[in-house]
Amino acid sequence: MKTTKFNLLILSLVSITIACFSCRNNQSPMDEYLTTEKENIKNDIVLIFKNMPNNSRLTHSNGGTYNKGVYEISYSLNGYQNVFWAPKNYSTKSDTLIIKDVESNLEINHKYKVLDELSYIFNPGDTVMFNYHGNVPVVDIKNRETKKFDYNFEALIKQKTPQNSIPHYIQLFNLSYIEVVNMLDGLFVPIDQLKKDLSEKGKNELLKQRETLDSLYSIKNVSDKIYIHYSTKIAYQQRQVGLINGIFRPRSLQVENDSILKYSFFKKYLGQYLKYKYYESDKIKLKKSQVPDYRLIYDSILSNKQLTKGIKKHLLYRNMINIINQSSAKDIKYYFDRYVKSNFSDSLTISFFKSEYNIGQEIADDLVLIANDGNEKSFKDLLEKHKGKTIYIDFWASWCKPCRVAMPSSRILRNELKNEEVVFIYLAYNDQFTKWVNASKKELLSDYSESYFIKNSKSTNFIENHKIYNLPRYMIYDKNGNVKFSNAPSPSSSRVKSAITD
Repeated sequence: MKTTKFNLLILSLVSITIACFSCRNNQSPMDEYLTTEKENIKNDIVLIFKNMPNNSRLTHSNGGTYNKGVYEISYSLNGYQNVFWAPKNYSTKSDTLIIKDVESNLEINHKYKVLDELSYIFNPGDTVMFNYHGNVPVVDIKNRETKKFDYNFEALIKQKTPQNSIPHYIQLFNLSYIEVVNMLDGLFVPIDQLKKDLSEKGKNELLKQRETLDSLYSIKNVSDKIYIHYSTKIAYQQRQVGLINGIFRPRSLQVENDSILKYSFFKKYLGQYLKYKYYESDKIKLKKSQVPDYRLIYDSILSNKQLTKGIKKHLLYRNMINIINQSSAKDIKYYFDRYVKSNFSDSLTISFFKSEYNIGQEIADDLVLIANDGNEKSFKDLLEKHKGKTIYIDFWASWCKPCRVAMPSSRILRNELKNEEVVFIYLAYNDQFTKWVNASKKELLSDYSESYFIKNSKSTNFIENHKIYNLPRYMIYDKNGNVKFSNAPSPSSSRVKSAITD
């Protein structure tokens, strides 16, 4: 009976795959590109999407909604920073992504169902057609022959999953998010019970995946390299389930596994390793806080003799990001200097940290600000410029939803006090410059003269001195340039006008 069901599933997907191959004789949106750019595309990977569904939202079986952003495709050319892509318009019947100058095999991840995604290993020069069966991507490699399920093995697995549900092991890997969704649905399942239920069901799902893969391989419908890749992926997903339940296998961090550091499944496993080995350890929690002390974690990773050099390098890189986001300017400088001098950094990661977070320079007492016109000035310059006026400071960021929600109230307040000796100053803290520029346009700040990007968020004592740890944050300076309220009311507060004008 099992064999019959399995064969029916294979026949079903084979028919879809054959239908995809028949598209080769039809005009594609890439025909002109393929004709005119042949000399230049031998290292490009061309992805063509037909009628891509929008999978960024999905209704949960109990009525809630999953929503994990709008990107559909992600990949990394350098092993560190991910590139994210989504079609500009989902109603467009066809869209194309060209990844230029790919040097070696590249993993592409396709988020096909909010939390769940499929992964593929494509070669430089590949032209790939994505069609969709329901919301499941079905792949056709146009430029070379492949085994029937080399690129549709995971699609076969996902077709067994009901359209409005997510595999239990994927839910387990996103446990905190699932817990919030359940709460929104009115389901208050104890976290230990939720973990247990998802773990048991997830283990069974992964076992069935492995059985299906072995069956396909035995009838030569999956090639050797693809079989090894997916076998390894399933093995690490099984180990990830174990990690979440406190089971760690030292063999999972052996030397030969440095070769799979480029794959997302192994990076996700290492992310869980960081979480359950360090982040949830009571020994490494900051006093009176549930936040881990990432400085201690850095030291612990560095001294861990179980870790290979490649794995240690990856974990230190990830933990350095946490140190930058959670620590004082003094600690950031200390650990970044150590990181630069260590054997676990390289020019790529050092350059990334310096450009992304503007660190590496000497710590300043003042803020260095970039105006909309690109000119730089200090916070002291602003205080001097507006001496004689009350100053209302709004610390915000493009990624901070409460900050963005408060912006309309801020505009209303600014208009109501336009005849008073008051100036509103907007300072983007701990943000990325391009994201700040885009967010400023949406918040109608791109033409406002007193909107600035803090260039040295991570290398100034100002943040520590004023304890600006959470956003949004508001401050009021009096007409002499002295702090009147270090933690002022928000623009929507009933107390804000009197705080500014009294």
